Amino acid sequence: AATVEGVLTAATLDDRTIERACSAAAEAFTPIDDVRASAAYRSAMAAALLRRALLELREARDLGIDAVEPLHA
Repeated sequence: AATVEGVLTAATLDDRTIERACSAAAEAFTPIDDVRASAAYRSAMAAALLRRALLELREARDLGIDAVEPLHA
């Protein structure tokens, strides 16, 4: 998580940054492998969900919607 945060901090939320964040998340994430889903599937889904969240956040920003409050005031 710290690596992903590092990628996103002080970066423009462009396609390259989003892909770098997803790659960092996939590298840092070590899911379990069980009968419900393989570790590879869980890792791919984690990256996909992060990508979706970041794209939605960027879209909200572009529309002028204050989607989140700053973590640090």
